[in-house]
Amino acid sequence: MKALTAFCPKPPDWNIDWEGIDKAFSWIQRLRSCPQDSIYHQEGDVWIHTRMVVESLAALDSWRTLPDNERFILFTAALLHDVAKPSCTRLDQGRVTSKGHSQRGAIDTRRLLWEMEAPFAVREQICALVEHHQAPFHLIERDDAARRVFPSAQLSACT
Repeated sequence: MKALTAFCPKPPDWNIDWEGIDKAFSWIQRLRSCPQDSIYHQEGDVWIHTRMVVESLAALDSWRTLPDNERFILFTAALLHDVAKPSCTRLDQGRVTSKGHSQRGAIDTRRLLWEMEAPFAVREQICALVEHHQAPFHLIERDDAARRVFPSAQLSACT
């Protein structure tokens, strides 16, 4: 876990050491050249998308003002949110799909963080965020969205 915490952006410059992350974690390599459906992801492969997500997070003033542990949890969840896309990506009727990547991502994240000796509570918060990261997309136009989002929010809440 210590290796991962070293990469969480810090003041005053809030830089992300992409080269260091790339060298430190072998699972990053699998994100490179993993295709995504261009209807939803015009930016390119999963690695480009992941970098954009993490960079957007690190640029938020609301993220920068959080306590260190909460910043780390959100940074790590952003970095790992699509970790399972390479193992779940298929071509289906000419479209790229990654069905089940959120649930599989939570499993993969749990293993990776366990191997890094992440504390249980931190690991489970990150896993919940990875598992439910698509909830807003699927709930936005549902009449019962508020009722359905509460369980996810409780699982993902930072302490």
